[in-house]
Order: sequence, then structure tokens, then C-alpha cells
Amino acid sequence: MAGVVSAPSGAFPPDAPGAGDFAIGSRVWPGVSKVLEEMGELAQVLGKLIAVAGSTSHWDGDLRGRVIEEAADVLAAVRFFAELNLDSQELRAFNVRVFAKIQKFHDWHRRPQAPKPDPEPIETPLPPAPSDDG
Repeated sequence: MAGVVSAPSGAFPPDAPGAGDFAIGSRVWPGVSKVLEEMGELAQVLGKLIAVAGSTSHWDGDLRGRVIEEAADVLAAVRFFAELNLDSQELRAFNVRVFAKIQKFHDWHRRPQAPKPDPEPIETPLPPAPSDDG
């Protein structure tokens, strides 16, 4: 079942600090907390970039380098999360959606006007939900 995996042997003793669900190594949605942590770090750096009107020089250091590092960390955390929590069919649908979104973002970037919402959502092929009939 996606979202609940077997933790590696000895990954976290049940009484270990930080061994809660949603962490890397947990059995319930492993990696969720890492995705959120990395998103927060990227948001912090992007906030600084906005605060200095796009300059990469900041009292806290080189923002360009930090943006590169934190954006890469977010991508890695999301990929890790997807690989551990999605089954093969869901992972294929995930990758299809990522590709479609990247294409859409490039299309928006090429247009001189603000993006308009699509009349139809991007179709992401997902398997039918299992029935509770047994």
C-alpha cells in the first residue's frame, strides 16, 4: 500500500527521538517532513531574494548559490517522497504530470501576457480506487 512502507531494519527504534511518522525512515508517508523542511528553506532564501529586489548579494551570503542548493534540495526531497510513497503506476502518472507542468510553465514564460487558466485540467492517468467490496 502506498504511503506505508517497511522501515529498514534498525532504522529508528520506536523510542528514538525524531522517529515519528512522516520522517525519512518512518513507515507512514516517509519523507513528508523532509519535503516541508526543504520547501521552507527555499522559501526563506527566495524571500531574501525578493527583499533585496533580486540582488544576489545579501548580508547572509550569496543568494544565487543558496537558491541553487535549496531548489535542488526541494527537487531531491520530492523525488525521494514520490519514489517511496507511490506505486509504479502512480509514479508514471506523477512523471507525466511533471512533464506537462514544465511544458506549460515554458509556454507561459514565452508569452508576453499573463497566463490564463486552461479550459480543461491536465489529465493525470491514475488507477481506479480499490473498492471496499472485498
